[in-house]
Amino acid sequence: MFLGLDWKDFFEIGLTIAGGVFATVRWVIPWFAQHQKESRLARCLHPFYTASEIQSHTKHFIPTQCQSKSPTESLEIARDTEPREPLIPYFIRIFEKDKDDYVFMVLADSGMGKTTFMINLYYTYHHLWQKKYKIRLLPFNAGIDEELDKIPEDVRRETILLLDGLDEDPQAIERPNERIVELLKKVSHFQTVVITCRTQFFAREEDIPTALPFGSLSPSRAQRRIVTRYISPLQQDEIKVFLRKKFGRFSSRYRNCLTFIGQYKELMARPMILNYIDYLVDKAPEYQYSYQVYAQIISRWLERERNIRNKSEGFVENLYNFSRYFALDLYRNSEHLAIADLEVLHQLAERYQVGLDLFDMQAHSLLTRGAHNNYKFSHKSLLEYFLAVELFNNRDFLPDFKGFEGLDMLKTFYQEMVLEQVAKPFFREKFGLENGKQFPAEEVLKFKACLGCGSLFLPIGSYEKAFFFSFSLAKLKDLTQINLSNTDLKDFKILACMPRLQQLNASNNPELKNLDYLFVDSLNRDLKEIELEGTGINIQPVLSGRG
Repeated sequence: MFLGLDWKDFFEIGLTIAGGVFATVRWVIPWFAQHQKESRLARCLHPFYTASEIQSHTKHFIPTQCQSKSPTESLEIARDTEPREPLIPYFIRIFEKDKDDYVFMVLADSGMGKTTFMINLYYTYHHLWQKKYKIRLLPFNAGIDEELDKIPEDVRRETILLLDGLDEDPQAIERPNERIVELLKKVSHFQTVVITCRTQFFAREEDIPTALPFGSLSPSRAQRRIVTRYISPLQQDEIKVFLRKKFGRFSSRYRNCLTFIGQYKELMARPMILNYIDYLVDKAPEYQYSYQVYAQIISRWLERERNIRNKSEGFVENLYNFSRYFALDLYRNSEHLAIADLEVLHQLAERYQVGLDLFDMQAHSLLTRGAHNNYKFSHKSLLEYFLAVELFNNRDFLPDFKGFEGLDMLKTFYQEMVLEQVAKPFFREKFGLENGKQFPAEEVLKFKACLGCGSLFLPIGSYEKAFFFSFSLAKLKDLTQINLSNTDLKDFKILACMPRLQQLNASNNPELKNLDYLFVDSLNRDLKEIELEGTGINIQPVLSGRG
């Protein structure tokens, strides 16, 4: 006994102190280190980057990987097999050596983390205890010429220069080739230069400079090359590290996010889109279908582009409309789902009166420049989403529709839209059927006789005295017959949810005037009998063996 305490009391006190020390080491010290990092960067990078921007680019940073070939040349970015290496250690080694390759172009699509990489590269080198050179980071959208002119000549030779966002330089947008030559001459006296830019800023791959347009500044060296590196998309293990940093390994949100990204792996390979995951997951109960997730991602993406260019609200609408028209033109006129002629983009804007210049269409839309200088959507599923929206909303698109072959997500999007926006309201309004609603056995028998949709009713308990309505695409796909007579049916769009349907009674629906949406590619190919008496359709087809 000491001070009235026995050994058990001291043991508990010791555990408490140990727990406090552990919490300090585990949480307080990393928080303090991050706070110090943000403060230093805010001082060094002022006024080019705000404190909130610095925090967003550093707090959950995942080390950037690079590769020598563009990820867009692979079929899908998340399946890219090009060898990768850490990009920041690569440049740290370059900075400490006298390399002939002293101008570097780091290219990536929109949202792949170019600015994040540059800020963290700057901090990593600036924070080294022993370094040979100074380092400066300047964004192109901050009056780059004036800022470069402020740096004395004698300082330039001892300075590593990081230039972020060539695609945002106003003069480079207007006259890219001449501007690049001007910039390379202007930065020629700096020790090493690293420039980031969107891949699609260069209309063709051969437009990417590979050598300086003038001789070497040193007689002891041959003409220096311009080395190009591409930022690699995130791999699944890197995405998990990001989520652990953001939410903690044992949090429910971390587990929810893992489940969420499992469904959208390829889109989540882009750090910018991954940054929206908390927003998407927060609204996850509202996202029953994949098309809803894509709609939200596209909305947030375009809003981000508006903020980057500091444009009016109409800019988002113009970008969306351009993406829609591009998707239609691509689908109608290109077998390879890509456009090689930049003039086509300009013609699209003029034809549909979209208020965008060529640069906005190249660099701030949802497009990317892939192999062979073809412009396409940054992900094939984005094209499929816009086509599904068009198929659902625009009857005039039906004659141009070529089918779902090779476009499985288009079929999924379309069926989900029909289910959510057509089938659910129809069943609820006409029959009082809602998902999860309970019905007595007698009423279920009436529904089965009328609709032939018995598989949608699941028994409650072993005596089957009550049933509940289970409404889903999987359930509707099993229907082989249905009676929709006297239901004010206006078109056959609802049948997209019933691909195995064989018998349909659509009689006594006078507003039903044509067969549009009855056969959309492979949907409803098993349909053999249709009753159309009392409709606005003049024929009474009896289909047999339609394939």
